[in-house]
Amino acid sequence: MRDTLLLTGRTLGHWRAHPYLLIMAVAFPLLMIFMMGFMFGGAIAGDVGTYLQLLMPGMLVVTAFFGISTTMQAVITDADRGVTDRIRSLPITTVSVLWGRCLADLLLIIVSLVVLTGAGVLLGWRFHTGPLEVLAAYGLCLLLAAAFICLGIGLALRGGQATVNASYTVVWPLAFLSSVFVDPVTMPGPLAAIAAWNPLSATSNAARVLTGSPVATDPHLPTQYPILFAVGWPVVLLAVAIPLAARAYRRLGA
Repeated sequence: MRDTLLLTGRTLGHWRAHPYLLIMAVAFPLLMIFMMGFMFGGAIAGDVGTYLQLLMPGMLVVTAFFGISTTMQAVITDADRGVTDRIRSLPITTVSVLWGRCLADLLLIIVSLVVLTGAGVLLGWRFHTGPLEVLAAYGLCLLLAAAFICLGIGLALRGGQATVNASYTVVWPLAFLSSVFVDPVTMPGPLAAIAAWNPLSATSNAARVLTGSPVATDPHLPTQYPILFAVGWPVVLLAVAIPLAARAYRRLGA
């Protein structure tokens, strides 16, 4: 735990020295709200206010998900600069290194979620459930974020800069091919099925249920049991990502 906190503090210190990283992490989801909500809200839902109720829970999930590219780039930068090799020479466990990075990135995501929520409330989004349900919705967003962060660490250490570059072209299709922005029932059959089984859709739908927002209506199993799948998908991803990241870290430079 002590090693994890020390490595988390190192990352936080890096952000303090380069505050533009924090500013970009907060500004991006705000830009997405204005782009999707005000530019396309009327076309999708008839008016911006109605679409915002559907959009905001999905935007919480997208904010958590898009952190994967930031994590991967930071991991590669540390490796290229020799920072990772110096850390590997210290008497600390592999798990501490991984969880230190993960915890720091989760803190950054939490800041982004707080700012995003404040902006959503100012624009008219409202919670229609109790505080425990709302906290559970945010908890599911962070659970999914932790899974993707661990996956990003493993992929970055294994594939290098090429994998990081590829991630930028994958995150956008994965986000749009989900129920984050629209109900999959409006998509053609095969795309609707893919969107319904997308992990982002499960967490988006669960967040909508837990905050009392409008939910997707497609008939697929994940949509019928969103909270179950919002927990199940991250657990499966973590079961794959943690060993992958630990193995890649141990073999680094071998």
